Amino acid sequence: MNAMLPAHLSETLNSLGDAARALAEEVRDDRAHRETEMRAAVAAQRRQNRIMVTLLAIVAVLVIGLVTIGVQNRLRSNQNAQIIRQTAATSEQIADCTTVGGKCYEQGGRRTTDAVRMIILAQVYTPTCSKITETDDALVQCVMRKLAAAASAAPTPAPATQPPVPGPSPSGD
Repeated sequence: MNAMLPAHLSETLNSLGDAARALAEEVRDDRAHRETEMRAAVAAQRRQNRIMVTLLAIVAVLVIGLVTIGVQNRLRSNQNAQIIRQTAATSEQIADCTTVGGKCYEQGGRRTTDAVRMIILAQVYTPTCSKITETDDALVQCVMRKLAAAASAAPTPAPATQPPVPGPSPSGD
């Protein structure tokens, strides 16, 4: 078919064919270059996503740690407050038992008085009971009966009252 065309047309067609091939090669090179750049961009984006996910996981672990520490501090604070309340109650009870006029102090005094009284009565009843009994067990039984009778017959002592503290007289003397 080239034989029928004039030479300059044939040459033009050949040069157009060469230009088309060169343009097609350029398009293929450009497409390959864009695909390479796209792969590099996707790889960079993946790397950046991994870094962000890792950082997010680290932040989440830190937040969970801080929340855990806060919860533990609150629990310890509540426990400490309870211990302080218990310590205050114990201190009040100790003060009540060691301060003259405290209810516990007065009860302790009454119990001590009652115990001393029972010891003295046992000493008093022992000679009497030893005259009417023959064994140690019978002696103990006799003394215990007399102590029980004395305890039920004795009036309950009234709580001790504090004498009034003298203060200035109303007349100013």
